[in-house]
Parts: sequence; structure tokens; C-alpha cells
Amino acid sequence: MAKKYHPNSFTEQQLRQGCARCIDKVKGLLNSALILLDHKESQQYSLGLYIYAIEEFGKAIMLKRQVDGKRAAYKIPNFIFENHEAKLLEGLKNMPAAYGAILRGIRITTSSNKALRIKIDSDREIIRGANTTGNFFDTTNTPNCKRDIILLKTGCFYINWDKRNNTWNYEVATDTSQLKDKIELFRDALNKFKCIQLNKL
Repeated sequence: MAKKYHPNSFTEQQLRQGCARCIDKVKGLLNSALILLDHKESQQYSLGLYIYAIEEFGKAIMLKRQVDGKRAAYKIPNFIFENHEAKLLEGLKNMPAAYGAILRGIRITTSSNKALRIKIDSDREIIRGANTTGNFFDTTNTPNCKRDIILLKTGCFYINWDKRNNTWNYEVATDTSQLKDKIELFRDALNKFKCIQLNKL
């Protein structure tokens, strides 16, 4: 299949600006994620914004990679603007593995007099005891970072039907102190990326 390109051609300066704007957007998303993390009802949205920040970081890297300093105009492949999974995976690939390995579980707010076995993924599950609520995590299996991140991005924001458990999906839960540490590490790495790599465009 022939590669499709954005209808506009871009100058090197426009690509420089695009990279810088992406990095600024990533910083804004991370700042907002920290604010939401302080409130119990919005912690899943904090996680969602963190994941969107990784995707936008991936876009910055992809745009940067297009520049070779030899052309007056650049044709940019459409997938850089349209393929969310590719950008997310690119962002993850360029971050230390620990940034993406997020302890993830579910939040249950209504109790039941029956214990429940709830699948989180094909190879992970939690057991919720009778008459219990709160955050539940499966710590017995190592999460698949790439798969989990891709599934989590929309799971943090939308209600969908969960075929594994034959119910509407549960609210996403995460370890808030762990996520806060990852956000801070990511922000530190962005400062280094901007002043060392981005200025080399």
C-alpha cells in the first residue's frame, strides 16, 4: 500500500515549531494530570492524561525524525497525525520502561454480598471479597506495558461493555504515588529532551 501524506508541505521551521508545540502540550498534560491526581474522583483521568502525554511525546519524536536539513519542503506521512497507537508506542519506546509500567486495577464503589472474580486482562484478575469496596490490583502477574497502555487510554475516560466480565467496565484505578513519581520523572526528562535534542533540529 502506498504511503499517504498530509496535503500540506512543511518547512523545516514549521516542523521545529511543531516539535516545540508538542513538547509544550506534553508538559501541560502532565501538569493537569498532577492536579487531578490530588482528587480521589479524578485519579483515573489523571492516568488518562499521562497516557495522552506519552502519545504526544511520540508525535514530537516522529516529527523531529522527518527533518534532515536538506529540503526546502517536507511531505509528512499521514500516520503521524492519524495513527494514535503508533504515536503512543513511539513515545513508550523512547522512555525508560519504568515510565510506562503502571500498576493498574479497578475501583469498585458499590458493595455486594457475593465475592467476585474479575478479569482485568486475559492473564490477570482480581478477587473482590464480599461486602468490600475500594481499589483492587492484581500484583501476581507482570503487566504487559504496551498492551495495557493502549487499552487504558480510552478506558480511563469512557464507559464500554466489558465482554470478559459480561458487565459495563469498572472504573480504572492506579497507584497514585507511583503515578506521581512517573509524572515527575517524565517532566524532568522533557526538560532534557527540549534543551539537548530538540535544539539540534
